[in-house]
Amino acid sequence: AASNFGSLAALIAYPLLIEVFLGTRMQAGIWTWLYGGLIAMLILCAALTGKKRIVETINATGPAVTNGQRLVWTALAFIPSSLLLSVTTYITTDIASAPLFWIIPLTLYLITFIMAFARRQMIGLSTAYLFFCALMTIVAMLFVKGIFGASLYPMAIHLALFFLAALCAHTALSQRKPAASHLTEFYLYISLGGVLGGMFNTFIAPAIFPVPFEYPLGLAAALLTPFLATGIWPQAAELKKNALILLSIAAVSVAAIFLGNNLALIMLSCVLVLAGLMILLDREAKTAFIAAICVIFLTHPSYDWSAFRHTLLVERNFFGVSRVADSADKPLRTYLHGTTIHGAQALTEQDRLTPLTYYAPHGPAGDAFALLSAPGPQKIAVLGLGAGSVACYAKEGRFFDFYEIDPIVIRVAEDPKLFTYLSDCGSPYRNILGDGRLKIAEAPDRGYDMIFLDAFSSDSIPVHIVTREAFTLYFSKLKDDGFLLINISNRHLDLAPLLARMAQEFGAEIRYAYFKGEPVSDTLPGVKSLDARYVIITRNPDIIARLTRGHPRWQELQGKTARLWTDDYANIISLFKK
Repeated sequence: AASNFGSLAALIAYPLLIEVFLGTRMQAGIWTWLYGGLIAMLILCAALTGKKRIVETINATGPAVTNGQRLVWTALAFIPSSLLLSVTTYITTDIASAPLFWIIPLTLYLITFIMAFARRQMIGLSTAYLFFCALMTIVAMLFVKGIFGASLYPMAIHLALFFLAALCAHTALSQRKPAASHLTEFYLYISLGGVLGGMFNTFIAPAIFPVPFEYPLGLAAALLTPFLATGIWPQAAELKKNALILLSIAAVSVAAIFLGNNLALIMLSCVLVLAGLMILLDREAKTAFIAAICVIFLTHPSYDWSAFRHTLLVERNFFGVSRVADSADKPLRTYLHGTTIHGAQALTEQDRLTPLTYYAPHGPAGDAFALLSAPGPQKIAVLGLGAGSVACYAKEGRFFDFYEIDPIVIRVAEDPKLFTYLSDCGSPYRNILGDGRLKIAEAPDRGYDMIFLDAFSSDSIPVHIVTREAFTLYFSKLKDDGFLLINISNRHLDLAPLLARMAQEFGAEIRYAYFKGEPVSDTLPGVKSLDARYVIITRNPDIIARLTRGHPRWQELQGKTARLWTDDYANIISLFKK
């Protein structure tokens, strides 16, 4: 408990104090001295203990440890470790991959260790398990169709579910703690289980599951904790006795899959399933966990069974889950990364080459490409490929370099069976695989008329592409009369103050545009472009004059600027939307 409390204090201090006030170089120097001090203290401890056998002073030897016990210890440590990574992936997919967010589940994980191994446990295993089953059932049913979407509410509920699951597993571990003479081995197997849980999520799950299936799998495994703690499992007689309740819960769960987004019916399903689960728990029936497993696997938001018939591709790698699906009620094909739309294409012949989503011709992207109206050859750099929509801003002599770090994105955009922007719009292009900032450094200086920053990881922008050093690189690759176009559409972060400060740093002017989505065309009823926020940064006053004169939605940025980000310093907290 003391060890994990120290870890908890350090985790909370990092994003709130250390990252805010210290650059990474200074942090590295401080950590070097602190680790040196740690090594010195360990050497001192070794010298003080000498050849004494501390374990010989412990009287409570206890019975020998069996392989079965070791397996249970490993499993009980594996489950919360795997769930920690699963829930972290969930909340960072659509918020931002930064310490402020991934620290939350890790903090909860440590708190459950502290609570479970404290001298006086505040919550027993049976109580924690009851709350876990109830909340898990509600979560699975409410999120069967993603009713809440991406917001803080589902994040809070999933974190609460993870907290209870980890508390159950760690409390069960505490109950299986051996005699003092075997504690070293006990903690070794706890560490081994944690490592294996991390390896499973990092290396194995992405290779065998096309969607984040390890999350419901981990929740289902967490339901086994009371049985791992006691070694008593459901018997066949109990399954037969409660068969009717189990089948009823399964039937309601299956029915919930096809209820659409009708919140009233979903809530009714929740009540019915929860009632059945409570009956089982009230009887202390161990088949309750089977019912909960059924609910999870049938209704968890990692997949939408009813939408599979419209899905053309689901593929997963280190960068996340890519999906291509046709709309059930519109002639529209959409590319999603996580839950964020990264491109869409109309399936009607007259509109199939019209850029949609954030790139509509009547939006800010269209305004920016209209500035490139001068005759002659032009070269455009785009950091982030998506479905390849901007390739349809074609012009004689115009060439596109698309920088994309995710090989799946390139494969999707280049497959004419999925999207045809690249193949049919007629723009000469080159797809360059790798980190956009690193790869654009290899391009010739003063070669681009425009650099378009659109490198999203789901709904967040990688920090390293909006630092002072990154913009120094971009300006070196731009022609003297060129400009930067940056898509800052984001549900959670407001990058405008940072970019305003960046423009000041480089003696450039900046203009901001907000565009509310509008219908794309009369031939595509119900299809609207998405709300978009863009900025243009340039040292060319002619660009600003033409932009302001021809497109009144482009305005000067008003309000305060943020502290400049560098490769040594970034503070994502300062940009979080109020």
